[in-house]
Amino acid sequence: MPTAAPTQPPIVVVPASAQVPVGSTQSVHVMSALGQLTLAVSNQAVVDAAIDQTTQIVTLTGKMPGNAIVTVTDQRAISAQIPVRVAYNAGSIADAASIRITGDPASPDFVKQEATAAAGALVQVRPGAQAIVTTDVVQFTQPLQQDNIAIVDVPVLIQGDQYFTVQGTTHVRVENVDESFARARDFGARVIEEPQTWEYGERSGVVEDLAGHRWELTQTVRDVEPEEWGGVTVAPW
Repeated sequence: MPTAAPTQPPIVVVPASAQVPVGSTQSVHVMSALGQLTLAVSNQAVVDAAIDQTTQIVTLTGKMPGNAIVTVTDQRAISAQIPVRVAYNAGSIADAASIRITGDPASPDFVKQEATAAAGALVQVRPGAQAIVTTDVVQFTQPLQQDNIAIVDVPVLIQGDQYFTVQGTTHVRVENVDESFARARDFGARVIEEPQTWEYGERSGVVEDLAGHRWELTQTVRDVEPEEWGGVTVAPW
């Protein structure tokens, strides 16, 4: 009775499928393959594929949004398929930001609010995508004293149906600048107006230096629509 031929081990690819942003690359490791490898790409307009025969690593390069199958075949004529999706990232997230706030001290909620707003202002979102930047996931529990600095980590999520989801963190440097006013006074400046926060979102105070020059120290605390404090929005000229 003839002996059955042994079953050939299949080719294994890791990861089993690939998501490649347009203009970026991803590596796929080929294992259990024998000899020289060949590649076939079902849609070369979507993705390019190249193989390093020594390391048996396939490099995929995203060209345009779409789907494709990359087939890897070894010298035994055994093949493995790599499903590939190419798309744009939903947007981009800034690594860092820097803001100044005022408070005596600044409350944790205010610090989180301003840090979150700063991170959100730097997010770039593709059409149809949505950025989620909320104070609910920001960890900051202590008041920020005058002239102190804190680094607040703000998680950011950008998503959209036709895009790859992007997640990251913006590290926001928050400085409480009220002490700058106090320092000017301590070095001999005369206080004309103590710092106060106005309904239109500005906090300011006025000092007079030793030469008699008056200086207004001001900082935007938050953006406020004119209608919130009795003003009227006027279209630009």
